[in-house]
Amino acid sequence: MAWLRKVAAASAALLLSSTIACHALTPLDTIDDWTSSSVSERLVLTRVLALVAGQGRPEINAPFFMQCIEDVAAGSSSFRRINEVAAGCVLMTFTVFSESG
Repeated sequence: MAWLRKVAAASAALLLSSTIACHALTPLDTIDDWTSSSVSERLVLTRVLALVAGQGRPEINAPFFMQCIEDVAAGSSSFRRINEVAAGCVLMTFTVFSESG
């Protein structure tokens, strides 16, 4: 009887831990989620962003998104969504800044 309780408790703990750990980082998550995620989750997401938002441009690759999002995460924009930040990163590369005067 005690063995059966241990098996039930272990099964419940295993089930609970597997459902909690299966949330992957997505573009719809916030920068706060980014900062609390693992490096491997960040790498997966930046590769996806490079494929989707980078549109095959060699300068807009996974390290580009990693650096840009890390720069934003260092600020106080924790409520921003990752996809908004990624769009801003891409926009900044296509925007030509000139000095007037």
